[in-house]
Amino acid sequence: MITLCGMKRLFFLPLASLGLAALGSLARAECFDEHLRAAIQTNQSRLEPYSLLSDGRTKPLSQELIGLERQALFVSKWYMARTRRFREAGVRLFCSEFLPMSRAGDLVTEPLSDRPRLSDYRKPRWQDLEKELSATLQKMDETLRSPVPEAIGILWWDLQARLESELQLLKPVLRFNCMYRHVVESMLIVSREAVKHAKQAQALGLENPEPWSISLLKLHLQALEPSIKLDQRAAPIQADGIPFLCSDVPHL
Repeated sequence: MITLCGMKRLFFLPLASLGLAALGSLARAECFDEHLRAAIQTNQSRLEPYSLLSDGRTKPLSQELIGLERQALFVSKWYMARTRRFREAGVRLFCSEFLPMSRAGDLVTEPLSDRPRLSDYRKPRWQDLEKELSATLQKMDETLRSPVPEAIGILWWDLQARLESELQLLKPVLRFNCMYRHVVESMLIVSREAVKHAKQAQALGLENPEPWSISLLKLHLQALEPSIKLDQRAAPIQADGIPFLCSDVPHL
């Protein structure tokens, strides 16, 4: 059996994975494993074109990202198998949270003239976000074990508000920190869909799926630092007019 601790090092949502504006029902969303397969395919197909465009600078980053996505695909299969009963009953757990890779940007064939200035790059305070969200998720675990588990509603609202505020902080320079933003957007989607899944499961007389959504969010927290490191290394490339990573994920 795979435990949460055992999966921490494996998890890295491609950051080509999550993302959204008016989320609605995400009717065209992809399931967890489908999304990762599509992300791997996209990044593999763009590896050499980006490498040629950047004089080889993007190649090690692409290879690292694809490797992380393959590891995450292994994790996703475990999640999909363990939660199959919800989907068979009509609750699209882990199949409504991931934006389709078809929403990723087009591959550029030459550097863009409109370029972000490297001096505008700012490293997000990701440790603060991780600490705050970890505390909220811990409270959620405790609330679900309490005599009044329905009190978890306010915690979902708090978590979503914090994620939305983090996205606002990233708005001034949208062409940097794209992987980090992708992870944050993904967490926002998961949290919004979690509430819908819980209500639907209750109406169908199923067990509460919220612990699974919380588990997925905890795994997302493990992706924050790797996403920051990729963004830092990609920033000089992006400042040269190559929208590497930024055009390769479906954003909100």
